[in-house]
Amino acid sequence: MYRMPLLLLLVSMTWHNEVLGDDHAAESNGSKNERASCYKSKKIWKSIEAESDPSYFVAYINQARKGLLCYEYFVEASQKCRDAGYDSCDAARHDVVMDIQKKLLTLGLFPGPFSGEVDKPTLRAISAFGDSIGKSLQSLSVDAVVDLQKIYEQRPDHMADCAVCPSMVNVPAGSILIGPVEKEKARAWHEVTFEDGFAMGKFEVTKAQWRACVEEGACRNSPIKGEDDHPVTGVGWSDIQGYLAWLEEKTGRLYRLPSEVEWEYAARAGTATRYPWGDDIGAGNAHCDGCGSEAGGRWKPLPVGSFSENRFGLHDMHGNVWEWVHDTWHGSYEGAPTDGSARLTGNSDTRVIRGGSFLSKPDQLQSTHRARHDQYPYSRRYVAMGFRVASPTLMTCCETETD
Repeated sequence: MYRMPLLLLLVSMTWHNEVLGDDHAAESNGSKNERASCYKSKKIWKSIEAESDPSYFVAYINQARKGLLCYEYFVEASQKCRDAGYDSCDAARHDVVMDIQKKLLTLGLFPGPFSGEVDKPTLRAISAFGDSIGKSLQSLSVDAVVDLQKIYEQRPDHMADCAVCPSMVNVPAGSILIGPVEKEKARAWHEVTFEDGFAMGKFEVTKAQWRACVEEGACRNSPIKGEDDHPVTGVGWSDIQGYLAWLEEKTGRLYRLPSEVEWEYAARAGTATRYPWGDDIGAGNAHCDGCGSEAGGRWKPLPVGSFSENRFGLHDMHGNVWEWVHDTWHGSYEGAPTDGSARLTGNSDTRVIRGGSFLSKPDQLQSTHRARHDQYPYSRRYVAMGFRVASPTLMTCCETETD
């Protein structure tokens, strides 16, 4: 059995802390930190290139995949690993390609499924980037992985129909089994299959986006000026219908609130744990009362995108503000649709909300947690309630307008 190269992992993590810092300064010092990253990568590579243990090279590949090391020596590491006949080399390469395919789908460039191989759908998805990349990909070489990674890093991470429209990502087709978790034993198991994917807001709708609707006379309840990158709050379910109609008229695309099951499917993003990051709330994963994320004010929302995206590319599905969905409230899933559509029978005055807020305890942030709220006037004044949009039509790269 090969030993894990702990020294390499520790050194690379040390680099991560030195270069990025706690406040992720790399985002504002891009080229400088990129040079630092490659400098550290060269030092690490020189210290391991003569090793006979291929697990060192697997570790290098995995650290480069996470963005902790420069890709400059990715090819050499992959080749040395493969020359040694170590199976984990191919597994690491497979994971890199899988990550890229998932990213291409969220960008509207790849239909799936995720094979982890540079297959024909993958080739078609990146055909716009030139013949040289296509030829490299067809060889299934390590160079192809590097080319794919460059696309992964350089493409925009979202799409939008207009300059003031919400940023969207595509959520892939699939199935979800919704059922009981621990104290929620009363919930009946309910299987839902999404035959087609759908588009969903990458972030909660912001004050700036809502204000654009107000300024064009289609929405009311203008938010207080400032904090344009914060989620709009204090808007009721019925108010949101005017915003959705405005978006549809402006863009020609059908916009709506997500159904409850769409919301949970997107929030879980293929996981079966309480939260998409695991079974424990941890610290710094979300904004709630007990989440360890009190920077910026415990008793108010934080800017959208304050926390890492999930596997589908969606931010802040848990905490910050509650999110309205389209469904009317029912106490269980008995009789609910199995195709992921919204459930609209029963009392239309009460609607489902999901995700928890900055005022919620961690239990209310679980992917499965359900709550309800009245859709009419007094709900407009609730400072912990927001929303994100959805569309049954997948986005196609690159639809973004500049005006």
